[in-house]
Amino acid sequence: MPAEFTLPELQRTFEIVLDRPLEKSAFRTRMLAADLIEPVARMRKGSNRPAQLYRLKKAKARVFFARTFIPPG
Repeated sequence: MPAEFTLPELQRTFEIVLDRPLEKSAFRTRMLAADLIEPVARMRKGSNRPAQLYRLKKAKARVFFARTFIPPG
C-alpha cells in the first residue's frame, strides 16, 4: 500500500489477499472500528467525487478480528 490510500484501494488489497470479494459497508465499518487507519487532510480528486485519503496509524498492539470476512451472497 502507498503511504496514503482510499478505502476502496485498501478493500481491493484485502480482496486480493483473501481471494474473494468483500461487502463494502461491512469492510469500511470494520476498518474504522479497528482503529488501524486515520484520515489525512487531503482528498484524492478524479473523474468522480473526491475520495478521502487515509494512512495507517502507528500500531499499539496487534489487532485480531473476532470474525473472518464473509463474502456476500
